[in-house]
Amino acid sequence: MIAVCMALIDDDDDKKAFETLYNSYKNLMMHVAREYFDNDHDAEDAVSAAFLNIAKSFHKVHKIICPKTAAYYVKIVRNTSMDIIRKKNAECDDMELLDNIPDSKFDDFAVTELVDCISRLKPEDRDILHLYYVYGYNVNEIAKMYGLKENAVYKRLWRAKNRLMNELREDEDKDEQ
Repeated sequence: MIAVCMALIDDDDDKKAFETLYNSYKNLMMHVAREYFDNDHDAEDAVSAAFLNIAKSFHKVHKIICPKTAAYYVKIVRNTSMDIIRKKNAECDDMELLDNIPDSKFDDFAVTELVDCISRLKPEDRDILHLYYVYGYNVNEIAKMYGLKENAVYKRLWRAKNRLMNELREDEDKDEQ
């Protein structure tokens, strides 16, 4: 990890200062990160990300070991830990969104009904449903195809499924009348 950070720093004196600060504060930062995570792996990721952020702007950092520097490093690892937690929670929420309309809900409808309703959807909705359900691409692969983040793909899939379900319900209502 330290090698990656050192590669981001140009000046040799800054590299030595960074190494000294890294060795002085890595345990403190790990202790702080453990307050936010249940496992050492996530805490280590947070500390690594924090040190990467520090290395990127090391020319702005106070380069001596003192309480001010320690407080600054602790603040960075806390913020990084909270960012990681927020990102994980957002991903979980997005996956839950997709599961709010289980695929089994569509089992009650005939294939012809599904095809007919899908054909009436917007092209974007049709495309994402086809990629995911017909061609079997996963969310990560679709995100890369569209140049989107995974959570955006989850939301698009959820919206498309929701619109499809609404179309199917409208058809049912028409049939009942």
